[in-house]
Amino acid sequence: MSSRLVKKIFRQVRDANLRYHMAEDGDRIAVAMSGGKDSYTMLHFLQLLIKHTPLRFELLPVYLDLAGIMI
Repeated sequence: MSSRLVKKIFRQVRDANLRYHMAEDGDRIAVAMSGGKDSYTMLHFLQLLIKHTPLRFELLPVYLDLAGIMI
């Protein structure tokens, strides 16, 4: 993924969070991971949100499979 595309998507994630208050300081967020590209992309951009903004929240990846939940 080009750095230009990463910056564009990051700005969209950051702006959506500012508008809708999806993640705030002190939150613990469970991130459902199926193993697909979209799950890993979402986790990556949430990690960038922690790294490049003053927000401090915790991410808890939860891996899902067809048989149930695996942590």
